[in-house]
Amino acid sequence: SGSDAQAMRTTAVPSDDGSHYVLNGTKIWISNAGYAGVLTVFAKVPVVVDGKPKQRVTAFIVDAHAPGISLGKIEEKMGIKASDTRTISFDNVKVPKEDLLGDIGGGFKIALEILNSGRLGLAAGSSRGTREMMKQALDYAKQREQFGRPIASFEMIQRKIAVAAADCYAADAGWMLCAGMVDRGGIDFSLETAACKIYASELAFRTASEAMQIAGGIGYSKEYPYERALRDSRINMIFEGTNEILRALVALMGLQQPGEELKQVGKAFKNPLRNIGAISSYVTDRAKRTLTKKHFSKVHEELADEADLVADNIHSLALAVEKALIEHGKDIIERQMLQERMANAAIDIYLSTAVLSRVTSVIAKQGVQGAKDDIEVARIFVPMAMRRTRRAIRALERNQDERVTNLAKRALETGELTLPIATDV
Repeated sequence: SGSDAQAMRTTAVPSDDGSHYVLNGTKIWISNAGYAGVLTVFAKVPVVVDGKPKQRVTAFIVDAHAPGISLGKIEEKMGIKASDTRTISFDNVKVPKEDLLGDIGGGFKIALEILNSGRLGLAAGSSRGTREMMKQALDYAKQREQFGRPIASFEMIQRKIAVAAADCYAADAGWMLCAGMVDRGGIDFSLETAACKIYASELAFRTASEAMQIAGGIGYSKEYPYERALRDSRINMIFEGTNEILRALVALMGLQQPGEELKQVGKAFKNPLRNIGAISSYVTDRAKRTLTKKHFSKVHEELADEADLVADNIHSLALAVEKALIEHGKDIIERQMLQERMANAAIDIYLSTAVLSRVTSVIAKQGVQGAKDDIEVARIFVPMAMRRTRRAIRALERNQDERVTNLAKRALETGELTLPIATDV
C-alpha cells in the first residue's frame, strides 16, 4: 500500500480456538527478504468496537520459513543491488498467538517508531555517503589538469565543493542534534527525523551528481565509482517514506497547534459576548506576535548576525502560517504546494538552528580561533538557507499555484507534457 499504511490489505484472522492467527496477503519491496530468518509483519486484525466490526493494524513476529510463505524473484533494481528485495506472499500462514508483537491495534504506532529510527539512520548514512563521494571528486579535481592547471583551481568547481561542504556540515549537525533528543528520551522527534532524512537524502543524490560532473567523462563510466554512487543514492529519497510524504507530515504536524488555537477562537466568535475574554486575549497575543520576535539566548556572540537571520525567519514563518490557516481553513490539507513551502522553510530553519548549536558548542570547547573553520561554514550555510526560507515564506502568499495546477491538468488530460511544436511556421 506504499505510504498509505492504513490501506494495507494483508489480514491476520484469529483461529476459532484462539491459539493462533491465520495470515493472508502479499507484501512487495521487502528488503533482505531472501536473507531473513525472522519477519516483522504488519496486518489488519478484525475487532469489534462499540458493537461495530473494525480492522486494526497489528504487528507480528513471523518465522520466515513457516509453511505458506513464498518468495518472489529478486527485483532487478536501479541501484543497491546487494540488497535482496522481493515479494513475500502469505497463504494461510499460522502465527502462534504468542508471536503477537505489542497489542492488537498497536501496529501503527510500532511502525511509526521504526520509521523514525530508520529515517535518522538514513540521514546519518546519507551524510557519510556524501563525504565519501566528494572525497573521490576532491582527489580527482586536484590531479586532473585542463588548460595547464588542476580543475580544482577553477571557481565553478570550487563552488560545488564549498556548497557540498557547508550542506554536509549542516546535515551532520541536524542528525547529531536529533540523536541527542533520542538519547534523552521522552521527546517526540518525528518532525526532526523527517527533516534530517529529507535534507540528507537529497544532499547525497545531489552531491553524487556533482561528483560525477567534476569527474567529467570518466564519471559516466562503470569503471569508476561515480555512476554507482548516483544510482545507489537515488533510493534514499524513497526509502522510509517518500520525501513528498514527509514534507506533508512536517507541514501538517506543524499546523496542528496554530490550527487548534484558531479553531477555539472561531468558536469564541460565534458567541462574542460570552467569550470576549478569549477574543481579546487572541487579538492582544497576535498583536504582540506581529510586533515582537524571539531571540536565541545561547548562541555565541560570534554568530549573532546569523542567529538574527534565523530568528527573523522563525517569526515570519509563524505569522505566514497563521495567515494561511485563516485564509484556507481546513482546505489547507489539500494545498500541498503550500505545505511543501512550509516544510522547506521549517527544514532549513531546523538545520540552521542545529548549525548554530554545533558551532557554539565547538567555540565553547576550542575558543573562537580554534573554531574559525566551523564559524566560516555557519556564515556560508545559514545565509544560504535563510535566503531559501524567505523565498518559501513569500511564496505562501505570492505564487502561481493556480497556473501550475492548470498546466498539470492540461498535460494529464491530453497525455502530452507540453504543447505541440508548430510545423507551419
